Amino acid sequence: MGNKKLLFNIYTLGCKVNQCDSAEISRSLRGAGFKVVEKNAAWAIVNSCAVTATAIRKTRQMIAKARRENPEAKIVLSGCWPSAYWSEAKKNSSCAYFFKVNERKKIVNLIVGSQGQTKLEPTACACLIGQKIRYFLKVQDGCQQFCTYCLVPYVRSRLWSKPIKQAVLEVKSALQAGAKEIVISGTHLGWYGKDKKDKKHNTQNLTALVKAILAVPGLPRLRLSSLEPNEVSDELLDLVKKNHNFCPFFHLPLQAGSDRVLKAMGRPYSAQEYIRVISRIRKKIPLAAVSADIIVGFPGETEKDFTATLSLVKKIKFSRLHVFPFSTHEKTAASRFPEQIDNREIKKRADIIRRLGLASAREYQNKFINRSVQVLIEKKIAGAYIGKSEYYFNVPIKAKGNKLVKSGDLVIVPPRGIEPRFRE
Repeated sequence: MGNKKLLFNIYTLGCKVNQCDSAEISRSLRGAGFKVVEKNAAWAIVNSCAVTATAIRKTRQMIAKARRENPEAKIVLSGCWPSAYWSEAKKNSSCAYFFKVNERKKIVNLIVGSQGQTKLEPTACACLIGQKIRYFLKVQDGCQQFCTYCLVPYVRSRLWSKPIKQAVLEVKSALQAGAKEIVISGTHLGWYGKDKKDKKHNTQNLTALVKAILAVPGLPRLRLSSLEPNEVSDELLDLVKKNHNFCPFFHLPLQAGSDRVLKAMGRPYSAQEYIRVISRIRKKIPLAAVSADIIVGFPGETEKDFTATLSLVKKIKFSRLHVFPFSTHEKTAASRFPEQIDNREIKKRADIIRRLGLASAREYQNKFINRSVQVLIEKKIAGAYIGKSEYYFNVPIKAKGNKLVKSGDLVIVPPRGIEPRFRE
């Protein structure tokens, strides 16, 4: 296989932004003549997540996996764990090298420089995930909102936005490479453009970026990854309504349905304000998919608070719900709050709200039983092709006798009902 010293592998945990960071490193190394392999690499990079205690545990497990699969490799630990807990990561991971989230260039220079080559800077472009079908375009990084439970501002505080012209060029390159869906991604996407010093003359904002991307000829599908509820503008909704290739999907973190808990979390909205945002969306786009994140077991969350969250979830009827048991981080304010909830109670509440979320997802998807949806075929599992609709739910298509369908195709199909086994 040639020079074994030029073989590398990357193991990625966590969010889509982390996946984009890993893809950037991979692209730069491949551009310098290195080759990605699944096992027996000379370099194994573990791009970590530390957003919860579970994520840190999974990072440790991933390091062990990288060591098993690449016994002679130098292990590089990057990402949120060393960024947030440098000493802990160095003490408990036994890796050879450690880098923080914004040190991707240093990782590339280390590995390329080990072969005596000219050091290269990683190219700042979008990343392809999967089989070059969905193109995750990282246009923003950094968050300074400092919600009391969240570790992200402590590891990704520096605000950065990608210039619109550069983003458009990357979209064009992605389409030429075969991408069928562009997903605009960022740590705090609604803050796109806010890092610019000359704010008076700054024309960079999310809506301007979206307009520029929608103007790219031959764009099959566009999607936003996530927005804060207070960042959904009427202008943005109008763009979704008027452009058939702009997916009517909104991921809007809720976190809690109790105003008391929302205030303690440092969230910039009330429960009623959140409801009004959803009403605005559904008034303009009646079938729009709205998904959310929920944190259960936040310190001081009473049964009354939890009931308020349940009531709000029932009222809104989300298309998808991500439930996270509260996880404490010593750096965050919430770790010092009194009335920490017992883990057994947190698990109990999480199970209750997950069941409610699944029921809500079924109810939403049943609206489409007699409707056609556009499906982007992504993979084949158990005799069926699986793809995502514009509303972000999975749709199975029988593979037997269906020779015209393949991964990467955009097809119009009626959903076959709900298939929980394909649910992410």
